[in-house]
Amino acid sequence: MKNYVFLVLFFGIISHVFVSCKTTEKPVTHPYFTIRLDTFHSGNQIKYYTRTAIRKTEDSTGRVIDRHKKRFQYFVRHCVQNKRLKQYAPDSLKIKNLFDQTLDSKFCSRNFQKLLYSRPKDTLAMEEVMKVASRFFYLSKQRDNKSVAIHICSGLNGYKDESDPESLLLQSLLFEAIFEGMMQDSLPAYYKEVKGITPEIVHKYKGKTEDIDSLVYYARRDIFRSMQTSQNLERYLKEWFQKNKDNLPVIIR
Repeated sequence: MKNYVFLVLFFGIISHVFVSCKTTEKPVTHPYFTIRLDTFHSGNQIKYYTRTAIRKTEDSTGRVIDRHKKRFQYFVRHCVQNKRLKQYAPDSLKIKNLFDQTLDSKFCSRNFQKLLYSRPKDTLAMEEVMKVASRFFYLSKQRDNKSVAIHICSGLNGYKDESDPESLLLQSLLFEAIFEGMMQDSLPAYYKEVKGITPEIVHKYKGKTEDIDSLVYYARRDIFRSMQTSQNLERYLKEWFQKNKDNLPVIIR
């Protein structure tokens, strides 16, 4: 079996809708976000997928969201669990109502307020931060069932199938941090590191596993472990958290 390794950076294009929202001391969450039900054809079947997006507003809450789009996009997508809503397709009205209800639930509202106001600030150990961050370097097989790739993505990551509500706030911040690093003029050291170790780790499991699914499982686990102790990633994140300390609801000790 011949494997090709490459890295994929992906984030969907978000459409903005202009609406007018009344400002309150503690704004309701759902007016600032929306969800779409889209379709595509797979053979003779019609399949559905959902996309969440930010509604662009001109109030103070909307301006905060606009300054930190990546963290809010990630937060909403995972707080409402798009896959769970997709089961109600093609009933787009029911999906929209469930989306609004979920965003306004106690859990989502509380964490939305923390992202919005950057308080109260939770104190986290760097070890915990690194464990969560490492899950964003996600190895998966490609559609040809022969090649594999590393993804740095809001939807395809270590929390894709294993939801972890307790770390959702931190996940949202780390996705923004890692994504921002990838947008710099020069590629960050942590990207070069994962690009270098991935072929080596995949090669280690060639011929030792029964199929590509097993290879991906073991190699992905090793990549998580390696990035969890990456000095390049830790150094970048410490700098990012220090630079953004005034707009974050966490303190790193």
